[in-house]
Amino acid sequence: MRRPRRISRRGRHSESRLVIGSLLVVGGVFILLKLMPPWALWGLVALFCIACGLLLVIG
Repeated sequence: MRRPRRISRRGRHSESRLVIGSLLVVGGVFILLKLMPPWALWGLVALFCIACGLLLVIG
């Protein structure tokens, strides 16, 4: 009797990276839109979120 094949974890890992990355990008854009004159700290946080999210989605 054959054992069922295990589901690959690689597919779930890349899917979670895509979800986390897109949430970071959306959160960063939301911060920039809510604070139209982006204050120094929040503007940097938003840009950092967008950059990290794009790296996760693309990479």
